[in-house]
This record gives sequence, C-alpha cells and structure tokens, in this order.
Amino acid sequence: MRAKIFFILALLIPLVVLIWQLFNGQLGAQPSEEMNHKLGELTYRLLAVNLAWGSLLALGWMPKRIRRFSLLRRHLGVVTFFYALLHVTFYVLKEGDVGVALSQLFEKTYLVIGMSALLILCALTITSNNLAMRKLKKNWKKLHRLAYLAFALATVHFGLIEKEDWYEVLPVAAPLLLLYLLRIYRSQKPSVNLSSP
Repeated sequence: MRAKIFFILALLIPLVVLIWQLFNGQLGAQPSEEMNHKLGELTYRLLAVNLAWGSLLALGWMPKRIRRFSLLRRHLGVVTFFYALLHVTFYVLKEGDVGVALSQLFEKTYLVIGMSALLILCALTITSNNLAMRKLKKNWKKLHRLAYLAFALATVHFGLIEKEDWYEVLPVAAPLLLLYLLRIYRSQKPSVNLSSP
C-alpha cells in the first residue's frame, strides 16, 4: 500500500513541476500550447515505459527486486490516461474555443488518430481492476495488449504534428519495437510465458 502511494506521487511530480512553471511564467508566450505539448510527450513516454516493463517481464529480463512491483503497472496505466486527458484539455484551452476544438478532433487526421489512442487507453483504464479481470478472464489480457496499438497510434499522432517530432519519437519507439519483436520471436518457443500484456 505504501509503495503504491509513493509510486503514484512520484508519477505526479512532473505535473507539479509543469504547474509551477505555468504559474511562474516559464512556459513561454503560449503557455497552453507548451503545456499541451509537454503533457503529450509525458503521456507518450509513460506509455512506452509501461509497455517496455511488460515486455521485459515477458522476456524474463526483469530483475527479481523489481518484478515484485509488477502490479504497480496498473497504476502507471491509470496515471498515463490521466496525463492523456490533461493533454486533450490543454489542446482545447490552446484553441480557445471548445466548439472549434471538438470539431477539429474529428476532422484533422492527426487528431483523429490521437483520439483513437485515447479511447483505447480509456478502455484499458476502466478495466484496470480485479473485478474486470475476473469478468473478462482470458479476454482481459487480449484487451490490454491493445496498449501496443494505442502506442502505435500515439507514435503516428506525435510524428504527424511536426516533422521535427520524429526525432523525439524514434528514440522512444525504436527500443520498444525491438522488445516487441523479440517477444514475437520468443513466442515461437513453447517454454516462453507471455502472460504480461
């Protein structure tokens, strides 16, 4: 219980820093746009960390001392979704008009892709509890593997905003892709247990 509380508080530190920067005028001339960008980047990186964590567990490469904290991945997923919601919120604030912002969510390609990723994360967050695991049984793991699809969509979303963003995306996406390909390769061997989504 104590580890869970400290873990969640640690994940919220970046938000506290961003809020402090916001109220101290350290986010430039367009603070809403800067908050939107930083929250999106943070969401993306946290999602990557969660999936890398799962892949390392599945490959048997996770140290035993860290493996016992694996249940914290659910909390990481929930916090990631929270950051994603804040990312969308500051997009609306950046646009300055709720109606215009909402209409653009269904018109611009990169926003449609981003919202698709958000909806997947929403479904995963809603089912990140023991009750959902009991109800869904084997389907729970299948559902939560959609996190990889959400990450792929987020990667495209990120990259389509500006060409320069690919330089930020690739160092995060490439290692995760390598781990996922290793999981696929290892899955051909009957002794490998891919129990982690």
